Order: sequence, then structure tokens, then C-alpha cells
Amino acid sequence: MSMGLGRLLVVDDDRSFAAELKVDGERLGLEVRMAQDPSAFESTLQSWAPTIIAMDLVMPNVDDLELIHICGRNGYKGALPDERRLRALPQDG
Repeated sequence: MSMGLGRLLVVDDDRSFAAELKVDGERLGLEVRMAQDPSAFESTLQSWAPTIIAMDLVMPNVDDLELIHICGRNGYKGALPDERRLRALPQDG
């Protein structure tokens, strides 16, 4: 299976915002999955191996540092762009 331009994992408790980023990522040619909580995030990180993670820095019951620790604990070496950078990427059409 080809990874295309990469795999984007969106971590956000706001489902509508995560869905917007999913559309943006797919428009850029990325495969996209979403996670709404730390458990789903870690599970997807382990099973799917994303190349880019866009994470909400303010979520209930977890903060950005804990999410970054989860990345480190699982050997993640990809990119962690913030939402503004992701939306600034060039888009087709």
C-alpha cells in the first residue's frame, strides 16, 4: 500500500475541527486518521505509524506535554506541525 505524501494523525477533542483538518489533509494528498483522546491517540500511533501529527494543545484530561511524551514513548520521529502551519500548506485547485 502506498503512503502517498504521508500520513496525518489529527488529535483533537473537537470533532468538527478535526474533521476540517481531515479534509484539508486529504486535499493535500495525505492519508488522515483522527483520535479524540489519549488512548485512541496512542493506539493509532502504534498501529498506523503516522508521518505527521497535528494535535490540539488544550484538551480535557490531557495536555500537550503528555501527548508529546506518548510520542516519545512510542519512538515517533515525524513532524508535529501546529494547525496554522498545516493550513498554510499549498492546496490544489
